[in-house]
Amino acid sequence: MNDFDIELKMNQKKNRLKRKYFYRQLLVNSAAIICLFIHGVEVGAPTVLVPQLRQEANSTDAVTPEQASWLPAIASYTAVPGLIVQNAMAAYFGRKVTHTFVSIGALIGFIIFYCSPNIQVIMIAQFFQGVFMSPYVCTVIMFIAEYTSSEHRGLFLTIKSATFFWGILTSNVLGTFFHWKTIPMLGMACSVYSLIVGYFWPESPLWLAKMGRFDQCAKSHRWLKGSSEKSEKELEKLLAENQNSKNKMPLKYQINHTFKSIIKKEIYKPVLLSQLLIALYVFSGKLVYTVYAVEILKKITNKTSTAYAGMLIIDAVTIFSMYIGCAFVKVFKRRTLLFACSSIGVAFLYILSIYLYLVKFHVFAEDKYVSISLLVGFSINKTLQEIAECMKGVKSVEDNRLLPTVRDNVTIVPENQK
Repeated sequence: MNDFDIELKMNQKKNRLKRKYFYRQLLVNSAAIICLFIHGVEVGAPTVLVPQLRQEANSTDAVTPEQASWLPAIASYTAVPGLIVQNAMAAYFGRKVTHTFVSIGALIGFIIFYCSPNIQVIMIAQFFQGVFMSPYVCTVIMFIAEYTSSEHRGLFLTIKSATFFWGILTSNVLGTFFHWKTIPMLGMACSVYSLIVGYFWPESPLWLAKMGRFDQCAKSHRWLKGSSEKSEKELEKLLAENQNSKNKMPLKYQINHTFKSIIKKEIYKPVLLSQLLIALYVFSGKLVYTVYAVEILKKITNKTSTAYAGMLIIDAVTIFSMYIGCAFVKVFKRRTLLFACSSIGVAFLYILSIYLYLVKFHVFAEDKYVSISLLVGFSINKTLQEIAECMKGVKSVEDNRLLPTVRDNVTIVPENQK
């Protein structure tokens, strides 16, 4: 066997190993990312659920306007305590326990949803989804960052960006063509998948290192990322960073040190900027439109079938725009893209408002295709704006070195020091 054949076989072996560890990371991330899909299914459900419940009862009193308003909103309110609980669990009990907790909660919520005899019980199911699934939108980024190699991280984050909207589209498709109980059935299947895959997860190497479990950290890191020279250097750096004196601080000093870190401008400035960008997206009306799409389009088109078709078209356009936005942020400056898309989105809303007022005052007859086209234009620009907001927020975090500051200053008492 000559040198060329030996080198070829070595390269083939390296490629097989790379694929092996990539598939392991794919398996782990699939369980985390599918939770975002579940969240999209839960958010999209009220859009098609309310019309079906009213149709089944042959009365609008089956779901009052107040109940129709609270149904999508309750998950947002319950997400706040859920986020606090999930972050605390991730810090003190580990990422694997947190993921299992979320998957079980989502499964319970969808079981209640499926068995619901009335709107009141469905609201209880939405409460469960809000506590368990809504905060996962934040914690999933931590999971992807810690379980994924740097060369694959961008791929999984790109997949994550549109998964939520795929969930909304799937929920709306099921609710349009099938009975509403097919939605919780899909949610239960996805929750079971997430739970089963999560059972075979290793614990996060970063969390294990912070807790002082260095042998388990090395084992988990090598299972996920292999034993290549690059991976071993990453592991050595991880272990070295967590073997410093700060891990031996008294708990009282750690709490005081963490509080002082939080009030630094390197942390609160990007956090406030991120909140401003989120408010810009919410107050633009895109989220409200997502929930009330059928009702809005019914009033525009005066035809139920056209309203459902328009809703699905706009959902599909939203997903397509997410991928276009990922390409745009590589071509245009984030700030330019953010202001351009925001301005154009507002312009579409103004044009639509003026157009509908002119129709109301009988200046000319309404053309439903014009109205839907304006809504599609608005949806495209608001989706591109959302991508720009995400990337702008990440850039702000990077510029202010938020992540290193948090990692270096927010500490956890190792298990052997408790």
